[in-house]
Amino acid sequence: MQQPPKTVYIAHDNCPISNAELKLTITKKKQMSNAEDVAKVAASQGVQILYNALRIGPRLILRSAIELLRANMITRVLSAVVLLTVDTVSLVRGKISKKQYAINVTLAFVLLVGGTAGWTLGGDIIGIFIESAVMGIIASLIGAGVVGALFAIVWEKLVGLFIQGDVADMLDICNATFARLAEENKLNHAEIENVKTELIIDNAMLGNMFTQKNRADFAQAFIQPVVVAASSATTINQPPTP
Repeated sequence: MQQPPKTVYIAHDNCPISNAELKLTITKKKQMSNAEDVAKVAASQGVQILYNALRIGPRLILRSAIELLRANMITRVLSAVVLLTVDTVSLVRGKISKKQYAINVTLAFVLLVGGTAGWTLGGDIIGIFIESAVMGIIASLIGAGVVGALFAIVWEKLVGLFIQGDVADMLDICNATFARLAEENKLNHAEIENVKTELIIDNAMLGNMFTQKNRADFAQAFIQPVVVAASSATTINQPPTP
């Protein structure tokens, strides 16, 4: 059960600041500006696919689809092996923890099982209505992607209830550092939001932080300049006391 927000300190403008406000989040990637941009990308991809189909020819497309059907299971297994190899190298080099490695290994198998189930399910469902090898391949590909993704999402949600990955651990350190620096500088609501806007916290930054010998110092060096800048800007812009 989530705890209700509680006041951590009183800002320099006498406004109470709660612990809920002092939580940093991973910066989201820039989204498409509008639906028109998405449509342009989708249209260009569609034209490319159509062009390739006309250039290659339906006979070769069907043959390629059959070869894909035969090799799909092998391809998924090889993909899982590649992912595990990358994770193993990362573990040996100290880029991820043993806990994160265990999570990644299990996730690789979940994706393998989910993709296989989706491939079979998609082909079976379309086969009930349409007897078409090409449509069967398309349905199987869609099924593998959708079901595999669903398996992964459910797995990550379940794991998140019991185990935190490296990213979450590093974000906790950043949050603790930010809360301390905000209280030391008595940041108000606007300044806190400015700091959150200026800080770019992504998986790459948190992954780099994990490899540092002193992660708390790394977080401090990353966050403190932004906090100090926000506090100084407010001090400069404050009107003189009469």
